Amino acid sequence: MTKKLLVFLINCVFVIDVSAQVYNYPDTTPSGHVLYYNITNNEAEVTFKSYNYPNYGSLIDSTLIIPDSIVYDNVTYPVTAIGYQAFAYAEMQHVVIPNTVRTIGMWAFGPCQYLTEVVIPNSVTEIGQGAFGGCHNIVSVTLPDSITAIASQTFDADTSLVSIVIPDAVTTIGAGALSQCYSLRSVTFGHSVNSIANGALSHGKHLDSLIFLSDVAPWISDIFYTDTLHLVIDIPCGSYHSYYPRFGSNHTYIVPSVNLSMTVSSLAPDWGTANVILDADLQDVRCDSSAVIQAIANYGYHFTGWSNGSLVNPDTLMIDRDSVLTAGFAKNSYTVEVNSSDPTIGSVNGGGVFDYLDTIVLTATAVSPYHFVRWSDGNTQNPRPFVVTANAYRTAIFGIDTFSVSLSVDSITHGTCTGFGNYPYGSAASVVAVPYSGYSFSHWSDGSTYNPYTFAVVDDVQLTAYFYGNGTPYQDTLIIHDTLYVDVPVHDTTFITVTDTLTLIQYDTIAVTDTVTDTLWLHDTIYLPQYIHDTVYITQEGIDGMDVINAKVYSNQGQIVVEGADGNRVTLFDINGRALATKQDEFSQLRFEAPVSGTYMIKIGNYPARKVVVIK
Repeated sequence: MTKKLLVFLINCVFVIDVSAQVYNYPDTTPSGHVLYYNITNNEAEVTFKSYNYPNYGSLIDSTLIIPDSIVYDNVTYPVTAIGYQAFAYAEMQHVVIPNTVRTIGMWAFGPCQYLTEVVIPNSVTEIGQGAFGGCHNIVSVTLPDSITAIASQTFDADTSLVSIVIPDAVTTIGAGALSQCYSLRSVTFGHSVNSIANGALSHGKHLDSLIFLSDVAPWISDIFYTDTLHLVIDIPCGSYHSYYPRFGSNHTYIVPSVNLSMTVSSLAPDWGTANVILDADLQDVRCDSSAVIQAIANYGYHFTGWSNGSLVNPDTLMIDRDSVLTAGFAKNSYTVEVNSSDPTIGSVNGGGVFDYLDTIVLTATAVSPYHFVRWSDGNTQNPRPFVVTANAYRTAIFGIDTFSVSLSVDSITHGTCTGFGNYPYGSAASVVAVPYSGYSFSHWSDGSTYNPYTFAVVDDVQLTAYFYGNGTPYQDTLIIHDTLYVDVPVHDTTFITVTDTLTLIQYDTIAVTDTVTDTLWLHDTIYLPQYIHDTVYITQEGIDGMDVINAKVYSNQGQIVVEGADGNRVTLFDINGRALATKQDEFSQLRFEAPVSGTYMIKIGNYPARKVVVIK
């Protein structure tokens, strides 16, 4: 590969588009609803979910807050579009559109028959065909100054819409844009409207006022389809000769002698908007006119008053000069109430009265022996951050603590236990030690000798069951290559505590420095606090205590060694008496591989069997 080709390939690697391509990604809105998004070109679009048509049906009620961004795979993507039929047939009364959205797709909210008002932020530059068509309960619409066209059927069949103001930047109005709006009485067209398509105002049987702000009449086709003899057309001074040829003589024309402006705005555009919803007294050509102004608060906020001191909204003003007013808004206050499911076992705090979008912390504190389980809405965070968006009621639910009872045995060959598991605080646990054949229960590791053993569970419990072998004690000789440290007594009827170091010499019996005996009587296991430094050989005589053959039997590194069998047949049995292996030869030493750790029996010829313990 040439250097030029290598450089070319490296450059190709660095221009690969790594932006996310995600479709139908679900996420929860601030109002608690789940919406679906397509993520492309590092932006998110609220999308229609085809397999759940109508898209959201009754899943969205009251107020829907569309977020301004979502987080996917630890990356934040702005929500810039509301896609085709994204909320078709959704049942909500209000919708809050963030000011990150630039486009609203075709039929995005149509028909949402319960929607009562729509406020579109100034970030929106494009509204698709039929975007709000069939929304029978929309009473008012606030359009942004950023759009340049009203698409066909945008507000078709919005039968409760009373009036609408077309912003100044709009140049064209599509076919049927406001058709079948039976309650529509007034439409105000901004300064730039130059084209109104067929049927744009068809079937507006109650339409009685068209207000045009442009000095030049727009091009129109047959926009009415119904009788409009009662229609009043309000036009600017000096524009009569432009409008008359367009609309004809079957209308009343109002041409004010003086152009007066009424400008309203919001002190906090993110909190609410303000508009002039009716400009000029339609029957008066004097220098004074009337204006109706209206402030519309966004969700979570409320109107506080106009800059002239008026608290009336909407407000009708008589103006005799160009006027400018601003609308004030404030955050709503909401109550967050928190309670305990049982105040005797846990308490809560963090509730109170807070402003919209305040972030608070709810805390649940349990009384021992109880613990916090969850909040009444299923959330399990504690402490819990909580963003205030409405009045809320949350209950902390508590449960009693549980503790574990763990059981073990001194040797898996001696017996087993029952009764282990998890127990609620203060409940009774009953544990049973079950010895295997040839063994009897001795005691529990906490000193109790009850069996069954019943006790109240107030903490995690770990118990070990100890067993002892049945029958006559026999003498064992411990042979070692090195020094052995012993400080735990053996499990015998005679407990021998050796607190000093035992120095053991190979093939000698135990030499005890400070004790009264030099042998140990064993029924079972010797517990060693430290492992020895070398191999331990444990030889055990026949279970009847008879020394009938001069042979040694011991374990060594997981094997059972027999020395001095003297040509006799040697058989290895497990603790249950099953024969595992047989050997016979003249060698001085025979070796058997023990399958697992445990107790085994060696029988040499017809002599009594000997027990040997193997630890692997």
